[in-house]
This record gives sequence, C-alpha cells and structure tokens, in this order.
Amino acid sequence: MVPVTKDGRIILIRQYRYAGGGYLYEIPAGTLNKGERPIDCARREIVEEIGYKARRFTRLKTILTTPGFTNEKIHIYLAEDLVPARSKLDADEVIEVRIFKKDEVIKMIWDGKIKDAKSLIGLYSFLYDKRPGTKKN
Repeated sequence: MVPVTKDGRIILIRQYRYAGGGYLYEIPAGTLNKGERPIDCARREIVEEIGYKARRFTRLKTILTTPGFTNEKIHIYLAEDLVPARSKLDADEVIEVRIFKKDEVIKMIWDGKIKDAKSLIGLYSFLYDKRPGTKKN
C-alpha cells in the first residue's frame, strides 16, 4: 500500500532486509494468505505494519515481480483516510514507521534511497499517474 495522510504525506517503513544488504525504505506490504483477497490482505497488513487503518483503498497497479521464473503478483493500493490503530507486527519483524512529505520521497527515489521495486512502482503510480479520469495528486 501507499499510505497517504490527510495532509498528503506518505508513510514508509524502514526494515532490515538480509537479501537487500541492510535497511530499506519500503511501502507497507504483506503476503496473501491462502484464499485471501488482495484488498483484505491490504486491510490487514496496513494495521499490522504501520498502526493505521485506511477507510479508503484505490487499486493503483497489479504487477508481476519476475515473470521469467515466477507467477507472483503484487497488488498495490493507495490507502487514504487513515485512522490510528494498534500495530500487530510479526515476531520477526523490526519495522520503523516514518512519514515523509512528497518532495522528500521524490528526493529519496532520485538519490537511490528507495530501491525496492514494488515501492518504486507504487510511489511512481501515486505521484505521477495522470490518466484521464484520475484526480491529480
């Protein structure tokens, strides 16, 4: 999810990723449980990871992670109208929640501080999607 506060700031998580070589800034995400709908996973994971519920979700993209060897899909949502909730991190998750202004996120992207593909696609979709019929961000 790309969680956006009422005043337009973006919530990211900073999490240690062994395969990524250290701490990464990412949008909150999670794994679908068997039989779970993507929107239900988004509702669950946003509370678990950042301690907010979103009253409004808008699908931004569904992407294939690496179609050369897996059929994994990631469903990316814009999460808005946020209200505080109690986070429920998994025992092995160490996550720092950070809130940034849009211009700070753009600078982080261009400076290479955000490297995660799902996060880049989600953030680009939120920041730059100008399809006819969509509201400007």
